[in-house]
Amino acid sequence: AEADAVAISRDDAATVETVESDAQASQRPYSRETAFSSLVSALECATDASVSGTENAAHATRKMATKKASSRGLRLLQFITNMEKIFNSIPEAIIVTDPSGKIMLCNLTMNAMLNLPAETSLEYISQLPQHLEIRSTKNDRLSLSEWPFYRVLRGETFLNCELQLRPLASIRTYDITVSGIPVYNKTGQMLCTLVCLYAHSAPKNVQKNLESLLYECRNKKHFLDKLIFEAPVGMAVIGGINHTIEKANPIFLKLLQECKPLNSPAEGRKLKEVLSKEHYEAFLYAIEEAYQSEKQIDISGYKTTNHEKAAFSYWQLSFVPMRNYDGNLTKLIIMAQDATATVLHHQRNEISASIVAELNARGEYTQIVQTVLALVIESVGASDGAIYLFEPDQKHLRGVSELVPSHRIGHLINIDAHPHEKDALYSKQPIYYVDSEGSPAEKNQLSRLKMKAVLAVPLISSGQPIGLILIDFAEAIPAPSSEIMTFMELIAGQCALAIDRAIAYQENAQLLESEHQARIAIEDKNTQLSVLLQTLEEGVAIFDANEDIIMQNSKAFHLLKDHNRATTMPENLCSQLLYTDRTVVPHEQYPHMLLLRGEPFHSQEYLIIKNNLETEYYWISGSVVKDPSGKVQMAMLIFNDITALRNMEQSRENYLFSISHDLRTPLSVISAWAQFTERSAKRPERVKESMAKINSAVWKMNYLIQDIVDSARIESGQLQLVPCSTFLASFVTAMVEEFRGAIDSSRVLLTIPEDLCVMADTKRLGRIMINLLSNALKYSPDQSTVAIKAYCKDDHAVISVIDQGCGIEPEEISKLFQRYYRTEAGRKNPNSIGLGLYITKELVLAHGGKIWVESTPGLGSTFSFTLPLAKTESKSDS
Repeated sequence: AEADAVAISRDDAATVETVESDAQASQRPYSRETAFSSLVSALECATDASVSGTENAAHATRKMATKKASSRGLRLLQFITNMEKIFNSIPEAIIVTDPSGKIMLCNLTMNAMLNLPAETSLEYISQLPQHLEIRSTKNDRLSLSEWPFYRVLRGETFLNCELQLRPLASIRTYDITVSGIPVYNKTGQMLCTLVCLYAHSAPKNVQKNLESLLYECRNKKHFLDKLIFEAPVGMAVIGGINHTIEKANPIFLKLLQECKPLNSPAEGRKLKEVLSKEHYEAFLYAIEEAYQSEKQIDISGYKTTNHEKAAFSYWQLSFVPMRNYDGNLTKLIIMAQDATATVLHHQRNEISASIVAELNARGEYTQIVQTVLALVIESVGASDGAIYLFEPDQKHLRGVSELVPSHRIGHLINIDAHPHEKDALYSKQPIYYVDSEGSPAEKNQLSRLKMKAVLAVPLISSGQPIGLILIDFAEAIPAPSSEIMTFMELIAGQCALAIDRAIAYQENAQLLESEHQARIAIEDKNTQLSVLLQTLEEGVAIFDANEDIIMQNSKAFHLLKDHNRATTMPENLCSQLLYTDRTVVPHEQYPHMLLLRGEPFHSQEYLIIKNNLETEYYWISGSVVKDPSGKVQMAMLIFNDITALRNMEQSRENYLFSISHDLRTPLSVISAWAQFTERSAKRPERVKESMAKINSAVWKMNYLIQDIVDSARIESGQLQLVPCSTFLASFVTAMVEEFRGAIDSSRVLLTIPEDLCVMADTKRLGRIMINLLSNALKYSPDQSTVAIKAYCKDDHAVISVIDQGCGIEPEEISKLFQRYYRTEAGRKNPNSIGLGLYITKELVLAHGGKIWVESTPGLGSTFSFTLPLAKTESKSDS
């Protein structure tokens, strides 16, 4: 491309003259249009050659008027084709046309700005009005003759013309600055036009360089050199299989210097010689990828080291392959744009956002500053750091946070012995110093930490210093830039505010705690008070001055379930709320009505009749909230459910009544039969019968008393078992025989395997069997039988007592084993107090078994329970 540019610039006029002479030699009429048509044909030939190869290129070349004109046109337009790759790398929009308005070149930025559909291609300027409109800065639409593309075709030259461009396929409007120049040869013939569009905000140096580029396009003298050395980005031409640097501008040399310090010029040397191994491998990979894909390869954020600033640099790299006359890829242009400012700005924005988020988080300030410290040190590439805060005496700083553990937390610094830190505090500006500049105390501190330099950034709150951020560097670096200093001041200011706020929170913690309830009521009274009320076992309802329920917990809601926050207590509640004498409470005498009227209300007991006609007992108390004038604003009622207490009291009364009655009955029998025995002393058979009656009554009284004792032991957890191996058949047989006088043993049928052995406390087992057997005999017809059956199942024995009595209603089965509960039949029997089955259940559970009942009303009941099996042993051994 460079050779083409030099050749064309040397004898630009000769091109047209040669074409003219060749045209005359071939006896073809000559005109400027014919000459330029030859150039256009050459462009077509060049395109065909790049696609179809050398053979097609030769065939296309034969289309030219003459071989010499064809070669000349190819050289010129091959140069334009190569320049298209360069123009595509320029961020401004560029469009090149021939004098007839045919578009010869339109770079990628221009295509992106036009926002054309993929299937649409532009050939002529006249097609542009179909896809965009151009307006003045006053938003006036321009006529086509005023469009920059037509002005430059008329031979006008203009620079920095400000306009507005809006693609019709987009809603976006671009504020652009347009420059246009017609390009002539030395004979005054217009070769092409060049229009450049760039944003108003483009840097001045970029605008200046592009303007120079436009002027150079007019003369095309040493164009490529000018383009490379004055381009606003780094550029270099790489050629040969060894990737030799043929041309490189100063910006690109800066990139090479950061990749590997150079002691001699880079031009003419191989990339491998001027790059470190790591960078060379990265460049080589991109170069090979560009050659193989025949496309531009881009690398974003390429990282190098700025040795002067001891900091990292970031580059945007583009590798653009170039073709020679034969269509082969032999050279490559590398473009490098310094993106350090953009990358660092982006990084600092991210770090700033993270720091602000951390600073806005509430918590211990030591936790906050620890996170912030790590982010700050990362942002400036430091090695370590710490945060110190003023002591109350304002003469010492105490360490509160550190990044690397180095015993700085709690460490005291006397600011008089640290002049640089003191200067930073009272000047309220960051101070950077290296170890050689420090005071003895500062040098000792840096030596202990193995650091070479410190950046002291003051923490300023309300205009006063409260401490320092000390950022340590393991190696001395040039003084940080003003941008970094400003960034650090901004972060330190935010950090100081967060620390000040956190310390204020800690100092006022006791005050905040004492005002906790008031603050809750102000900030979120409804939600938090509701949560508090839900934790209470009592029902709580709060009424406003209009008698509306404004808040209630779930207990009160279920009690007053016809209400909500916006309704008053319903009228039908009057029929539900009763005094203890069961008279209805009038609505105006409701507790909340009395409180809202300011009348005296004393806590008292009320009855509430539920919809299912069940009666519940409540102890209702209340209080009021008054405004400063003494007017009642709210009333609060507390419903304490005492139904269980009243039921327990009723059960206790019934229990005492039953005990007194049932203990009296056996004693009366004993007394009567004792008297009868005295009168029948002369008749032995009557005496024997009387004594049997007495024994039965004594047995019943004994079991009644034992029920009371066992019930008390069970409730207090003092029931103790002494289990042993017991053969069930012999045990039950002996038990039935023992109690022959107390029960009708003739009605008992046993079906128990002889070798069935269980693990049980024999005393408690006898109690279980007697309770179940006596109940079965008691509630069965006199002539019916009661069966006792047992069998093994898994690792336990199942024992069942089966009667043919009246059975049990299904709704009573679930309550059967409750203490003091008696069935309908049991309530007719004066000898039952409702403890037998309760004690039986607890004794079975104490053995590790379970008990259940199966019953059909009118057909009888089966009570079954389980006991663990004992280890197998012979009956004789037992």
